[in-house]
Amino acid sequence: MLDRLLKQADDLSSKGSDSAAAALLDDKAQSAANDALSRAQALEPKTAWGKDHKDRLVKLIGDRKAEVPRYAAALRSGDVEARLDVLQKQVDQEKRALDLASEVRAAKGG
Repeated sequence: MLDRLLKQADDLSSKGSDSAAAALLDDKAQSAANDALSRAQALEPKTAWGKDHKDRLVKLIGDRKAEVPRYAAALRSGDVEARLDVLQKQVDQEKRALDLASEVRAAKGG
């Protein structure tokens, strides 16, 4: 859900609707981040590998949650440097998410 909302905000911004994108982040993304974080924290892995991956997932979601208000503020500010900084952090977080997902898939044999 959080990923979808971030994508929707990106799409709105690319169409010139920065205020609508920021409002979407304010209204829905923070709640989605809280939900995702709660679900990740509730996981109960049984192995050291699983605990490590849970910890990495919780950290990743926490980092994404922390960036939501910064992204909304950057959209409102019109500051190109602030927007680039936030977008770079999103790219870095997406890479971490993909790496984590790839490791989990590989461990499952898929």
